[in-house]
Amino acid sequence: MFFLKGFEDIVKNSIELHRRYFERGSELLGQLSRTRNSEENESDPGSYVGPMTELARLNIEHYQNVMKLSLEATRNAFGVASDTSDDSSAADAGKAEPDGPQTDFPDGYVDEPAFVLSGTGHNGGKVILQFVLDNIKEEEVLCRLVNHAFVNDENPAERYHLASIFEPQSFTLLSKEAQKVAIVIEIPADVKPGVYNSKVQVIGFEPVYFLIQLQVVSKPQQTSPEQ
Repeated sequence: MFFLKGFEDIVKNSIELHRRYFERGSELLGQLSRTRNSEENESDPGSYVGPMTELARLNIEHYQNVMKLSLEATRNAFGVASDTSDDSSAADAGKAEPDGPQTDFPDGYVDEPAFVLSGTGHNGGKVILQFVLDNIKEEEVLCRLVNHAFVNDENPAERYHLASIFEPQSFTLLSKEAQKVAIVIEIPADVKPGVYNSKVQVIGFEPVYFLIQLQVVSKPQQTSPEQ
């Protein structure tokens, strides 16, 4: 039963991974098509750089995620524990690492998060969060969101790699433009109740990061109706 449940989760993650890839890829191809058909951009090759760069980044990221998901499927099939040393993939197994050290950010990051995104959910459930990212820079920015492990607020040695799906995870922001981002966090049934913090790097806006503060509560007990 454990194998079947693990395989079901992998299939669901695979479907969601490909759906996001084709959705974002279609958007970029449409953007390239509109750029090609625009007379004012016809003689400006630079107008293609942004969409082409983002498309290349999307393809590389998708390939990496598919490889990680395939590795996870193999480990699940042979009963091998997941390697959760990489914090950035939505295909992570979501298992506890009670003795694992927290991954630090590169040097130069600010000490305090730009903001805190809070949510509450029960083990075995799902939490959906949303926020808006503004580009206050004068130039276009290629953004990518990378979240780290969820660390127990009271016991930093206890951390979980929860499958976290960003919608979208990579995108281009024009100057003064805003982008709404949704985050879907899957909470495995074995996560202990408590408050967990995950730092999220905003690649393209270094040294800025924000904090996801997730409160996990016990799943409500189902009561059978009286006969």
